[in-house]
Amino acid sequence: MEHTSANGACGYSELAREKMWSRIHLIPLLQAEEDRDLVRRTLADRAREKELLGSETKVYNSDRYVLAVSGMKLGTLYMADSWFL
Repeated sequence: MEHTSANGACGYSELAREKMWSRIHLIPLLQAEEDRDLVRRTLADRAREKELLGSETKVYNSDRYVLAVSGMKLGTLYMADSWFL
């Protein structure tokens, strides 16, 4: 009788292992599907914006990347941020 319960536990752990590996192998597929959906939505949004505004608009005045630093100016604190001192 012990032999059958041991086989059941072994079978259960084998099914759990297969389930885990199937999920591991599905993650890249699901991520790729999500990425394709994001690209499709972004392109549709840009096309809708271009249709409404007539041209592609830019949010910023420049293409240069500027690091956003909140409450800091060259290592000194603004007075508004002194509440945590």
